[in-house]
Amino acid sequence: MVESRSLERERQNRQKAALGRSIVVLNIPKVEEAKYEKLLKFLSPRLEVGELGEKGIAIQKDENGRTTGIAFVEYKKPETAMRASKLLDGFRLDASHTLSVILLAEAEKIMNTTETFDESSLVEKEYELDAEAQRSLPEWLDDKRSREQFAVVQENNAVEVFWFDSVVGSERILAKEYWTDSKAMWSTRGNYLATFHDKGIAVWGGPEFKKLKRFPHENVSYAQFSKQEK
Repeated sequence: MVESRSLERERQNRQKAALGRSIVVLNIPKVEEAKYEKLLKFLSPRLEVGELGEKGIAIQKDENGRTTGIAFVEYKKPETAMRASKLLDGFRLDASHTLSVILLAEAEKIMNTTETFDESSLVEKEYELDAEAQRSLPEWLDDKRSREQFAVVQENNAVEVFWFDSVVGSERILAKEYWTDSKAMWSTRGNYLATFHDKGIAVWGGPEFKKLKRFPHENVSYAQFSKQEK
């Protein structure tokens, strides 16, 4: 009995250690079982940012053998997993697939949360969008020169937003100091800009990039927008 408990404890310790060395990769291509090996061969050099652990790269499948768009990667060291989560998050595989990456330990915390979620207590509206403001969110799509916008996070946590123009050069729209504590990301359709802070995430939008919502969550490292951005 004592030996059995000891083995179980060792197994649990190994599982916890593996959590800290692993990442979850979302938005990878979904393919049929026949194309699994081809997909693995395509992904492997992109996900191997350091020495892999015992389980290496595992692409999740459904009951029919089709990949689900999720992969798990275990590295030898926790610091490699941390570096991989930063390097690969937002990495564009192709025109249809941009990776979203989170540490497996963080994903476990989210999955194991048992508290009742009360949106009214967690979401604080900073600026109420009227009908006209709602319509103005995607107005960048009507740019006469068909330019796209991109954001750059500087060393002092300032964020700069630019128009991208390959002909005459990029044009800065605005810049704010201390706009983020770590990083910034665009929403699925590009209507919102999210900034990451020690106490949560702030979402900005509209021509003047006003703060629309704040989502309190300490030490947040990952966010995902729905396809409809609702």
